[in-house]
Formats: sequence, C-alpha cells, structure tokens
Amino acid sequence: MNERQSAATRKRQLKHAGMTKKAKSRPIDFNSPEAIIHALNYHGAFFKKHVLKTILNQNLGLVSEEYPTTFGPHSRAADLVVKDVRQSPRGTELPYFIIECKRVSPEKQWVFIQDRDKLYRISRTHDMQVEVFASVVARNADHGIPICSDGYQYDSRPEDEMRGKGKRADSEAIYEAAKQISACCLGFAEGRIQQARRGSSERRSPPETYVPVLVTNAKLSYIKIDEIDFDTTTATLSKIPTVNRVPYLVYNFPFASVAGHNDFRVKVQNEELRLKEKESIYVVHVDAVRDFLSGDNSRFLQPLTQPPR
Repeated sequence: MNERQSAATRKRQLKHAGMTKKAKSRPIDFNSPEAIIHALNYHGAFFKKHVLKTILNQNLGLVSEEYPTTFGPHSRAADLVVKDVRQSPRGTELPYFIIECKRVSPEKQWVFIQDRDKLYRISRTHDMQVEVFASVVARNADHGIPICSDGYQYDSRPEDEMRGKGKRADSEAIYEAAKQISACCLGFAEGRIQQARRGSSERRSPPETYVPVLVTNAKLSYIKIDEIDFDTTTATLSKIPTVNRVPYLVYNFPFASVAGHNDFRVKVQNEELRLKEKESIYVVHVDAVRDFLSGDNSRFLQPLTQPPR
C-alpha cells in the first residue's frame, strides 16, 4: 500500500468510525459505542424503528416487523405490517398497511413526474368468504394527492464530490424500492388468500384491504405534466417547470406478473387493463407519516372503508 492509498484508507476508517479531525492522532477504537452506532447509521434499522414509533402513536396495531412474504420466485421481508384498529363506520375490516422504509443520505431527494392518467388504485381488496378479488379505484378524481408515473433520485452534492460516484439523477434506487414494496404487499395479500383457502378462521373474516406504503427521508417533489414544454431539436425542456415539494404522493409503478406464477391479480374483476399490473404505491416523507395515517385525513383514506366500484 503506497502513501496515498494509506491516507485514503485512514480517511475512510475515520469516517466510518465517526471520529473528528482531533482524533486523527489517536488509534481508532472500532469497538467503541461511537464507532458502532456511526456504522449502523448507514443502514436503515434505526430509521425503521423511528417510523414504527411514529406509527404506534396512531390508531394502528403492529402485526409484524420483517414480515416474510413470497410472490413469484423470490422471498422478501416487509419492514412493517400494521393494521388499522379503529372502528369502521361500515363494520368492515379497515386496511393493512404494508410498509417499506427507505433511508437515503441527506443530499438526495426524490423527484417524480405527474401521470397523465388520473386513474389509480386506493387499495386491493379480498373477500375471504367468496374469494372475490377487487380494487378500490379512484377514477378521474382528485383526492388532494399527486398521481405520478416516473421517479428519479437526485443527488445535490457538489461536482467535485460527484466524480465517479454515479449519475446526478437516476431512477434505479426508486425502482428497486418500489419493486420491493410491490412484491411485499402482493406477497402478504397472497399469503392471506392461501390461509383462507386452507379453511382457517380467516375465511369467516370480513373483506380485507391491503395498502403499500413507501416511507423515506428523501425530500419529495413532483413536476406537473402540463408544465412540460419539450424542444424536439435539443431533446430537452424549453423552459424550467416548477418543482413542487409535497409530503406524499402516489406512484403508479409497473410490476408485471412473473412467468409461470399463478398471479391472483388476473382475477381482479373491476379493474381496467391499464391498471391491471401496476401497483399504486403511497410514497410518504417520514415527517408526514403522522399526517398521512391520521383519521382526519379523509381525502383518500376514507374511501378505504367504501365498497369497491
């Protein structure tokens, strides 16, 4: 290892150990609580625990952390599964929220582009007794939440810090997070369906609803499709649209059936083709989780207690 490599290695060690410049002359104690916690901060465990603490202050009950699900050939674990325990005014089951927590570094934000189609799914519904699959769908209605079709993670670090560290804007991080929560929610629903088919007590339960939620600390914003003015000569926008900051939004994410998998979604009776293999995911900033799950926020949560259209 040459001198430059040694200095770079030392710098990384100091960073991951959470040490300050004053500590550079001292040996690094990787067994210290400071070093351990600093390293764990790079992962999402503490973030998930914070989300859980916030959720349990609402009218929600925890079903499970790291709930194992299988949908298609892959097994995954949902960070959190919680159930609304409020009394439904209609006497039906209130929803299960299947939640994925995605922590990003502070310099990153998520920017979405509005969907031209205002159709989106509020939730999936399964009647355990007669095995009817349906969706609660919003049709050309505005519940005060943006409906989006494309998402990009934007990195605001200075140019010198960006060299060799990926693209300034990239869709991969949001795509992978959306794929994870889609599979977890569908896997959870499929598991409940299998339980009912085996003749367990679930078959006597009222219809259940399932709602996928992606919680992140990334700042959320979206661009209205009507403000996109495209220049075909330069293949770029001819004017800068407004980037609108929001606390939460809906992401209509394409999630196709896996070949050879008996996907229950094909049996949904009341769904248009253009929404058949898309998952409408609620993307929520962590500071807005309390507001999003509030009983007073009836603009889009209230329809969850209504029969499917």
